[in-house]
Amino acid sequence: FENDAARRADIAIRGTANLKNALLDVEFLKRRSGSLGIYLHSGFEKAALALFEDLRPRLRAGYAIRVTGHSLGAAEAIILGMLLRSEGFALELVVASAPPKVTDSEGWARFGDLPLIRIAGPYDPIPFLPPRGLVYGKDPYIQGGRLLMILDGKSFTVQEGSFFDDYPDAVKQAVADGRHFDLKDHAILT
Repeated sequence: FENDAARRADIAIRGTANLKNALLDVEFLKRRSGSLGIYLHSGFEKAALALFEDLRPRLRAGYAIRVTGHSLGAAEAIILGMLLRSEGFALELVVASAPPKVTDSEGWARFGDLPLIRIAGPYDPIPFLPPRGLVYGKDPYIQGGRLLMILDGKSFTVQEGSFFDDYPDAVKQAVADGRHFDLKDHAILT
């Protein structure tokens, strides 16, 4: 969506909607990105690169760009933001709703200044994925930046990205609080 009066382009990316998308979700091995020079979740990068190549000729010089997405779309939005920033586009904001992890500590060190807002609920299991220790014990996937956590009612809090790093510890805490992680907490409407 382009807003000529504001000289802004808004890009919204949906989450997993079909088998092809689900296959990108599970293509979790890290691969060094030829475009960004960091390790990325290979399935998410594949989707974000295809979107970037489609969008690049349509983006107008001098327009600020805002990107948003949910779940798989949030992962794509983060990587698309990295690509836009590295290509010199005027990236204003990335809003990632319930994003899975896309890179490791090296990637976040390089893109720590990405104008990123992550939003998630405290009992959404997807931001824990790919889980710590799955294949990458030494340099695992991590969440980057701060997190706006939506709580019950009208409440929210700001958490460090590390909140979603260790699923087993989080499950222990949730059980101690009488709660549990559930995929229904990942739904946009929830």
